[in-house]
Amino acid sequence: MTRAQVERGTLLLLIAINGVMFIIELAAGWVADSMGLIADSLDMLADAGVYGIALLAVGSSPVRKVQAAAASGCLQLALAGVVLLEVARKWLHGSEPVSGLMVGVSAVALVANGDVSEVEDFEFGRKYTVSGELRGPRGAARVLTVWIQEAGQEGVRLVTVRPE
Repeated sequence: MTRAQVERGTLLLLIAINGVMFIIELAAGWVADSMGLIADSLDMLADAGVYGIALLAVGSSPVRKVQAAAASGCLQLALAGVVLLEVARKWLHGSEPVSGLMVGVSAVALVANGDVSEVEDFEFGRKYTVSGELRGPRGAARVLTVWIQEAGQEGVRLVTVRPE
């Protein structure tokens, strides 16, 4: 397999993961009335779009790669505009997010973006340790998140987030 073929395969997998998570988070965000989930779904869509543009640039000329990078930036800006419009709409009309759904879907999103490093079963329930990256306006940080699912409960509970 050539390097370009390996890169294409990796990009296709990333597009699939981010595309599925976009749909899940957008639907859950709509139902839960959560701008956080909707914004993260658009981030997943942007990631899928960027990977798609990168897929077109694999093995192409440096000029085409620069054009792909510019197109990726434009896509990110357009999606940021959509988020700002939706935040303004919710500010004007109000909203009541459904926290349980938000937490559950956020856990799935963190797993999609991170690595479940450990699952332990205890008599009180199950503990999930997830390693992931949190991104913000000032950069990114690797974090370790511990989720607890109590025995007999459907949802999970965020217990702690700390730097890795």
